[in-house]
Amino acid sequence: MYGNQESAIIEEILTKANEKLSRGIKVIVVDSAPEYYGRNLVKRLSSKGLQCQYTMLSMVNFLINTVTKVLIASTYILCNGALVAPMGTSMIGCIAS
Repeated sequence: MYGNQESAIIEEILTKANEKLSRGIKVIVVDSAPEYYGRNLVKRLSSKGLQCQYTMLSMVNFLINTVTKVLIASTYILCNGALVAPMGTSMIGCIAS
């Protein structure tokens, strides 16, 4: 998950999924400069019982083969259905349904 301040819904989804699964889930929070919102996200998720790993955006290449789902919070949705995501992400071709 790419850590940003617009991730309240994704936080809730991850928290509920962790409660329902007996083995729990592991979350890799990806962060970037200059805001470093992922630091607070890791603290919030950890306090809710999720196992978290924190990394910078430049390390995603090494971790991508270990993940099963990628969640990116969108900043807003345009009138044509396109998603605008935080700096450092590419969502070309993603259309909201």
